[in-house]
Amino acid sequence: MEIGKIALVRATNIIPFHGVIAPISETRYMTKDMNNYFGNAVSDMLRRNKNYDLWIEEEFEGFKRELKELLPYSSDYNSMVLFSLNGLVPDDINNTFSTKNCAVIEDMAMQMDSEIISICPTDTAIKGTMRLSDRSLVLIREEVYAFLSEEQKATLPRVKLFTGDLGEAVEDTLLENGYQAESLSLRREDKGYLKSPTKEETIKAINDVASTHGIPQVLFFNIITGQVDCPDELSAVKDEFRNYTIVAKFYQDTFFRYLFEHMSVEEDLQYSVTQFGSKPYMDKLCHKFEEMGIDSYRELVQGYNAKLDQMRESGILPTPEEIVTSVRIKEPIDLMGLYNEKLLGANK
Repeated sequence: MEIGKIALVRATNIIPFHGVIAPISETRYMTKDMNNYFGNAVSDMLRRNKNYDLWIEEEFEGFKRELKELLPYSSDYNSMVLFSLNGLVPDDINNTFSTKNCAVIEDMAMQMDSEIISICPTDTAIKGTMRLSDRSLVLIREEVYAFLSEEQKATLPRVKLFTGDLGEAVEDTLLENGYQAESLSLRREDKGYLKSPTKEETIKAINDVASTHGIPQVLFFNIITGQVDCPDELSAVKDEFRNYTIVAKFYQDTFFRYLFEHMSVEEDLQYSVTQFGSKPYMDKLCHKFEEMGIDSYRELVQGYNAKLDQMRESGILPTPEEIVTSVRIKEPIDLMGLYNEKLLGANK
């Protein structure tokens, strides 16, 4: 099977206007982090104070919604755009792809001049901003497309509308356009694909591309955690995990500064929370939230998040790359100072 039968596939909720896909590191991206020590402590606090039955799906979903209301914005760092090959990555406990509003299908042969960091069925990574070719196709959910303006629609590459399950739409579109469609698997022993009449042919084509072009065949998680022994090929992304920690710490430190300016917390606990950040100190901080009232704490968080939303909408929120650069040159950005200068200053 020649390279022209290999398709890059990316499920997303971000529509690639102007045919451009940017990595998180170059966008004004924010998220709620439930999996750090602070998120775990807030989760424990919520369970102590509310009677959610987490074994009931509706109750569990309600718990997650309320937990998000109690968490400050954070961000992430990834200088790569990730794709699967010839199919959609299956849903798992951490990610749901089948309900996304959009999918990009691109001919891999048209991206060989891009900086391809790795090539794997479930983890093919291209560094930096990627521009789609005229052979690309963007699948968009019908109801989402209906809300786009005519100006937005005019900037899109070829479009195909779909309803229902995104995985089925991707499979049908791949076959319609001459690609081989495979069912992907996250189990290592499956080598990326479930058993099919064309599985071995597809894997051989991927191996041939990797060998011919000197592209490592490593998983994204192993790249960002440095668990690969090919430093020359991966030198462009060797600092990914370090950069992620810089961005996460930047947002956490900013939130704690805001928090301590707006509520009473003893200086020794402030110091322990900011300098050590371990779960026991986060638990002590959450007990302070309980003392002031969870609703009062919620208002504080929502006020903080609203400020960051305004910064993002106004185009002044720094990108993760800008945050990393500012920290590395020891001139860290002051988010709240930036808010006061750019937004409050403009309203005076």
